[in-house]
Amino acid sequence: MFKNNYYMMDELSLQNINQRIINIEPFEQSLKKLMADGKEPEVMSKPVLQKVDNRAMISINGPMMFNPGLFERILFDAVSTQDLMAAVDDVAQDNKIDQVLFDINSPGGEAHQIDVLAEKMRALSNVKQTASLNTGMMASASYYAGSQAGKVFSTHKFNETGSIGTVTAMVDSSEAFAREGHKVIKIATGELKGAGMYGTKISQGFIDSVQKKVDALQVDFSSAVERSRPDADMADGSEARSGQSFFQADAERLGLSDGIKTVQEVFDYLNQGSRAARLRKTI
Repeated sequence: MFKNNYYMMDELSLQNINQRIINIEPFEQSLKKLMADGKEPEVMSKPVLQKVDNRAMISINGPMMFNPGLFERILFDAVSTQDLMAAVDDVAQDNKIDQVLFDINSPGGEAHQIDVLAEKMRALSNVKQTASLNTGMMASASYYAGSQAGKVFSTHKFNETGSIGTVTAMVDSSEAFAREGHKVIKIATGELKGAGMYGTKISQGFIDSVQKKVDALQVDFSSAVERSRPDADMADGSEARSGQSFFQADAERLGLSDGIKTVQEVFDYLNQGSRAARLRKTI
């Protein structure tokens, strides 16, 4: 299951994942049947890293989790942020590669170490020709990372881009417990230690402390986008910061994307940059 409590994920996708968690028992039964022969079920997903000649493609396809297990990979089609960081490091150290395309179809995911992945992608973009290509959805955490490429393109006018924001949730179950005649007595050191424990009332102090963390995560997110996408308005209350995702026309209008291209057209674009860089070195 998602292990980090702070998410950078498209709102509809997060609702869908929550619904799948609610209906998890039938899935577990199906998984047991699949594994009845003693073989692990195959996880059908794109390879994270592919290389051909001087080109590389790094795929961010599915919800992003820092360290997903087999269960998360099958149930959610999750992609590992650690695997993505390793792929970026691999390409950065490969002197034969000078063009990198980030193939992205992801609603975002856990906030944990997305900033590290984004910084690695930004550093790579400073030394190689890079572009991100939205092949369905580039939202929240995946946009955080994808925006750090040299350019951001999309394959279709109705692909969704944006959902710039950070979210978490708390459940106050104290009234439900009270109706059942139960009372949870918390014994702890410090006002906020154990805050939000199941069955206890969530205090305003706890809400304020969590809001402070969500805001801090968002400051890094917004700053990273603003640094790489200076035409995008990352001010509080701006349309781009509303938390919604946008079809391509609005994504371009808001400075979040640079146009529509196919995979081949993106590599042609990157090749022009590579040729120009090689020419500068010979002059």
